[in-house]
Amino acid sequence: MIPTAETILTAFRTGSSLPVLAMTNHGTKCVVKWNGTGEGIAANVCDWIALQCARHIGIPVPAPHLISVTPDLVRTDADPEINELIMRSIGINLGIEYFEQTTPFSPSAPVSKSLKQLIYCFDVLMLNMDRTDVNPNMFFINGELYCLDFAAAMSLKMFFEQSSFSNDTFLPLLRRHPFYLPENEITIPDMTFRRDTIRSIVESIPNEWLTHGRSTRERMTDDIDSLFTLAPVTIKQRLQQIDTIALETSEERRLRVEANLHAFEKVVKRYQ
Repeated sequence: MIPTAETILTAFRTGSSLPVLAMTNHGTKCVVKWNGTGEGIAANVCDWIALQCARHIGIPVPAPHLISVTPDLVRTDADPEINELIMRSIGINLGIEYFEQTTPFSPSAPVSKSLKQLIYCFDVLMLNMDRTDVNPNMFFINGELYCLDFAAAMSLKMFFEQSSFSNDTFLPLLRRHPFYLPENEITIPDMTFRRDTIRSIVESIPNEWLTHGRSTRERMTDDIDSLFTLAPVTIKQRLQQIDTIALETSEERRLRVEANLHAFEKVVKRYQ
């Protein structure tokens, strides 16, 4: 049975989606990622699939869970913004395993070359544009590196929405990946998946999430199966493309962040 969020313990205001730490009716804590944000359900579908795929190929990640949000979570003395998100997110939301004590990622911390390459190549395959030197979305637990937040895995988003974007839109951000290496220094890791494993992951997507996309379970299974089957070729091609991209200057980054913020604000207005 899917646990229900009963009490909000704290809100994390470092990101635009305003996730919260909640206590469930099972007596466990988890981070709730709302459906009701601008990219909520599509982002949660991407995170749900990618976290399970990452675990399967050996990338340490927090366990994803499904968590129910009801109007009972609203509190009159709570932040009105949180209450609004609750009411826009009634139903099944994404819950992420919570760790009590973590250490922030540091580029100088020891991480094996094989794990660095695995994380980098997986992000390149997923077109995950939200792991950069500025925002690494990684942490340590007892010296072990964990990755989190695959909500911006654009390969999966395109499958879910049956949309198409040019790789050129996302590869410049992958050039800023904390574990970037030139293509000729990388041994592309094995990412073999059984089709029935992919099907099982896709089957676990809640029906109420799937209705917000333009795909079907069978189509998504086919798309993800093809993605991993062609992974060695796709990753190699993208790594070669990334090598041709110059790093952004500080001014270029500032302008890009401003443009992204304006685009996000437009999305939010559509949901207000």
